[in-house]
Amino acid sequence: KLTKGESVLLQLADTAEPSPTLAATYLALGRIKSKKSIPVLAKAIGKDFEKGRENSIISLKEIGDASANQHLIDYLKNKNKEIQFAAADAMSALYDLKTAESVAKLLESSDKSLFAPSSYILGRYKHEPSRKKLEALAIDKSNPDREILAESLGWLQNKESIPVLIDILKEKSGEGRYGAAWSLGMLNAEEAVD
Repeated sequence: KLTKGESVLLQLADTAEPSPTLAATYLALGRIKSKKSIPVLAKAIGKDFEKGRENSIISLKEIGDASANQHLIDYLKNKNKEIQFAAADAMSALYDLKTAESVAKLLESSDKSLFAPSSYILGRYKHEPSRKKLEALAIDKSNPDREILAESLGWLQNKESIPVLIDILKEKSGEGRYGAAWSLGMLNAEEAVD
């Protein structure tokens, strides 16, 4: 946690090829809580270097500065699902009301691939104004990643979602049932036991 090394680490992050050295550099920037590294770490999430992406998420969470969200939000629209969910993972730990409102607007998009990563963030933020929309998306069988949509309702922790989750659980097939079962457990929904 030697903050004196920040400039060296930033230079390494800028010049090192994808390698264990670069991955360790990203991790070290988080350990020293380098706010100057936020743009670099956010950019790493969009690259093909998987270990670098993983360590950047850890570091952004460790730095804990919600200003990182402005660098990450566009990744929710990325066509690579891993990048979408990496950004969602980092953003979900960096609560910010402005981010919550921006992410909630993505639930109105015609691009259904935005729903799951957005719902993950909103669920983790416990963004109650999104609950009704999240319920509607979770119940709609045409939406992809319904497991995550249903899980977001568990993260919200509002027992008013229990009837919707039970309806999803009663479906004959589909991944939404797994998220519904998990959420019902999170909500201690004894009425769902039968």
